[in-house]
Amino acid sequence: MTVSVYSSSWKSGMCLGSRENPDQYILDEYIARGGEGESWRARRIDRSGDASYWMVKILKQQSDPAELRKWQTRWDDCAATANSLAIEGLVAPIAIVGPSPHWPGTESGTLSSYLVTRWCDGWNLRQWARSNPDPLETADVLVRLCALADRLHDRGWIHGDISSGNVMITRDHRVQLIDLTFLHRAGVPRTAPVHTDGYVALEKVPNLHLTTIEAERYAVGVLVREALLGVQPEVVPGGGRSRFEDELEHAGYSAEAAAHAAQPLADDPAQRPRKLLPWAERLRALLQDGGRPARHRCVDVLIGGAHGLVVAAGGTGGVEFLRVPGPAPVADTLPPDEGAPRGVHEVAIQYTGTGRPVVFALDLSGDLHVGDASGWRTGLVGACGLAVCRTVEGDLIGWTAHDGALYAVRCPADGGEPVRRRIEQTVAGRVLAAARGTNGNTAVLVDDGSTLSCLWFGQGPLSPPRDREVVLGRRPDQAALAVNRWGNLEAVLNFSSGPAEFVEHDGMGWDTPVPLTTTQPVSHVAAVGHRGGPTVALAGPEGVLVMTGDTEDSTWSPIKESSGATRVTVAEGAGWRLCLAAVVEGTARLWFEKVTGNGWDDRVVLI
Repeated sequence: MTVSVYSSSWKSGMCLGSRENPDQYILDEYIARGGEGESWRARRIDRSGDASYWMVKILKQQSDPAELRKWQTRWDDCAATANSLAIEGLVAPIAIVGPSPHWPGTESGTLSSYLVTRWCDGWNLRQWARSNPDPLETADVLVRLCALADRLHDRGWIHGDISSGNVMITRDHRVQLIDLTFLHRAGVPRTAPVHTDGYVALEKVPNLHLTTIEAERYAVGVLVREALLGVQPEVVPGGGRSRFEDELEHAGYSAEAAAHAAQPLADDPAQRPRKLLPWAERLRALLQDGGRPARHRCVDVLIGGAHGLVVAAGGTGGVEFLRVPGPAPVADTLPPDEGAPRGVHEVAIQYTGTGRPVVFALDLSGDLHVGDASGWRTGLVGACGLAVCRTVEGDLIGWTAHDGALYAVRCPADGGEPVRRRIEQTVAGRVLAAARGTNGNTAVLVDDGSTLSCLWFGQGPLSPPRDREVVLGRRPDQAALAVNRWGNLEAVLNFSSGPAEFVEHDGMGWDTPVPLTTTQPVSHVAAVGHRGGPTVALAGPEGVLVMTGDTEDSTWSPIKESSGATRVTVAEGAGWRLCLAAVVEGTARLWFEKVTGNGWDDRVVLI
């Protein structure tokens, strides 16, 4: 794949300004390129020697003087209108015509048009949302944004290009609308089409000259989706309301909050809010009253390495690393916050064979992210399901499904870029579990659309599976795999209705499933190989149950303070001592097996 990198005609240190003061601004940093030109951060030195910072939009070079005059007239009108409106948060520009950017003390033989606004010390909405996942903080910002949009609309004007790059959040959480190039009287058709992909209302698709307030409210709705979910806009016209509502419910928002938040994305303009501020205030109230998602949705445990025990908990804010009180693991061995995914609903953390921790995280958009000490990378876009295994060579493989086939995202033991590979001759709609057997071969459980299948892979380079076995003629919601004391695999299967089931591989094939009899419904299952036989953990509304050994002879042990558990994972540490992590009432919790091996200690507080 060839990547095209844009190269600006201008360089840091060049000057620009009016004809009378051509060296007034000094270019510092290139920011972005749009359809009409480039944006730069620039500084201006006043007579006392103090520096102030500005955003400068440089109109792309025009060889036609008439075209330059047309743009200059447009920018003059924009600056005059913004200043006359005098709306707080609407960042009014200064329009300048002067020599094209040039080195200090030199002359330029061409003219350029500039739109200059004061620099915002903060972040654009997309940047801010990535590092501020708290729904209540987000709701406060959305209320301020909607108040600003309503003030502009009440005066009969539209911004014309509302998008995440043109909404700025200052360090004290004030909201500003910048880049008023396309500020326009509402209802008056444009002479040129204007749009940013992903922010276009359905009614505007066939007519990009449209300048209605209703279409701009749709663009604000796209920003709401970005802010609450941390995802980029969809370039799919139509159906945005129902998709957004489903996404929010999947992320853990209440049905009422999800339905309300999605209103601005209605295809019918008449079904969008008539005023944005009251709508945003109601959304904030719903989130304050419990409509927001829990802190954590998924959990995994890293144990047995040189850096102690780490709990990786995924949720709306991304992946949070928690630990037990005491010496902390070496900080720079874990993935950084910068670049981390948001809206994580599946997480796995393991050591490579060289002791390097790697995190796999699946977000609500279906993107699989891989993180280590060097940063985060995208392993696969459009992934379904996740299971991670370490190979005999020490590499980690994240197994997932995409476009009806099995994929492997391989992370080398010594570091480097993940390698993605489609596994030929496989059918997989979703990956449920994976485990490496005592012979070094790997088993991957997949939902192939009609049955639960097990795909077997040998050691060495990845190739089509050695064998495919049908485990069950039904499709479970979730599964776990573990190796028993005889070296055979055992699977625990969870269904949306009916009891969880246990099925063993006897070395020749999969046996008949055995129901796991419990007195409570099950929401999640986990399993790990253990000295006394596999340990199985079940999470449910009444709490976590644990059983070690043969299913026919063993009994369930309840875990204290685990009522309301939705996720569970179990791992084995030094001396075969088990530890168990669960998401209970939206927060990750941890328990250890007693040293004597006959029960479980009280819950450990995580920090």
